[in-house]
Amino acid sequence: MLVESRSPFEELSATMGDLGMRNSRTILGSFGFSGEAADRKIGDLSGGERTRLALAKTMVHPVNLLVLDEPTNHLDLPSCDLLEDALQAYPGTVILVTHDRHLIRNVAEILVEVRDGKVTVYDEVDERLLMPGENTIPAKLSTSLTGKAKKSAKKTDTRSSSGRKQEKRGQAEERNEHHQNTKSLRIELRKVEKDWEKAEAKVVALHAKLADPAVYDDGAQVALLAKQVDSAKDLAAKLSARWEELASKLERFNN
Repeated sequence: MLVESRSPFEELSATMGDLGMRNSRTILGSFGFSGEAADRKIGDLSGGERTRLALAKTMVHPVNLLVLDEPTNHLDLPSCDLLEDALQAYPGTVILVTHDRHLIRNVAEILVEVRDGKVTVYDEVDERLLMPGENTIPAKLSTSLTGKAKKSAKKTDTRSSSGRKQEKRGQAEERNEHHQNTKSLRIELRKVEKDWEKAEAKVVALHAKLADPAVYDDGAQVALLAKQVDSAKDLAAKLSARWEELASKLERFNN
């Protein structure tokens, strides 16, 4: 809950208590509130800025579980990447509800898909499920759950608690380093993906207009729509090719 009469600096300082005055501006800067932006009234912030501030407040709390519902809604591309950085660095467990394939690709380790009243658990994030238009993954990667949730069998781990924590910390550091090294590539991939989806949506919308019999009373309008369809298809094809190229580069980094 954000107090609209406060500034981001006042809000975060109140959350952090005694440490707030000294560290709030540093933390706010990492979430995009540098300089005067930290002193604006929360009531004047955009939806994306409020989301970033709420995330900053969440991150300074000593909790080991975050539940986030569509956190990239209302965020611009730099803010989305900032969110990814924060989640990559977060040491606890994150339950993420999202349709953002790019966020899933870069943050998730286990995927739970809910579709048509059926829950499917994937032990890994397979790229084929994340591609626009793809709905299936080989059955060997998934476990299906129907009706009430079934209790999953727990894997036996004979390692010591300290050993598991150390391994998890090392894995988190490796993921964070990899995340930073691929930052510019991921930003471009996200932008191309969004543009591709918009181009495909435009093709569908134009086809819907051409399906209206009334439009054929105006030959010039039909010709214009047909030209727009061709242009939209060309753009979608180019964006698709660029997406494939960027996704392949990112996959090579991951391997």
